[in-house]
Amino acid sequence: MPTKIAIVAGLSGAGKSTLLGKAGKGYKVANIGDLMLEAALRKGLAKDRDAIKRLSHGEVESLRDSAATALIKLKGEIILDTHMTIEKGAKLEPALPHSFMQRLRPARALIYINATSGEVMARRRKDRGLRSREIEESAALDVQRTVDLAILGYLSTHLNMPLYIIENREGHADRAAKELASALREAFGN
Repeated sequence: MPTKIAIVAGLSGAGKSTLLGKAGKGYKVANIGDLMLEAALRKGLAKDRDAIKRLSHGEVESLRDSAATALIKLKGEIILDTHMTIEKGAKLEPALPHSFMQRLRPARALIYINATSGEVMARRRKDRGLRSREIEESAALDVQRTVDLAILGYLSTHLNMPLYIIENREGHADRAAKELASALREAFGN
């Protein structure tokens, strides 16, 4: 079976994990941060995902390259769970730069899970203690979402790949999961 990849992205707290738990059954789900951490552990560069954010640009590029190599070796229908940007203080860096995406030519679709800033902040508060997440101001989340969507628009256009935006409103996860399942079926040709 050839490798087919669908990229599912969204802000931390948008509900990617929840929706993938409902709609991702039957697919392999790979997380870019986990793949990068595996490479970082092998190379002795970092002990957790937060430490990766403190590495140099060159070290992060090397880890991302290792993650891409691991990802394209996977077979079947793969969902790549990721963020579009990495926060480093006041700086946002692309998590999936054009060079990385060109290596993932089996990629079939970009899917962005969207939620309002208020919903994201409430979910992050609820997950406090379970996950290490920043709880930011609404304006900062709005900026990050805008940058995420700009990157996705660029990648969609330059790689000729469809972009789906799925609204994950509070209390409507089942509806969003159905939309995600439909996008995945279409992306994978099922």
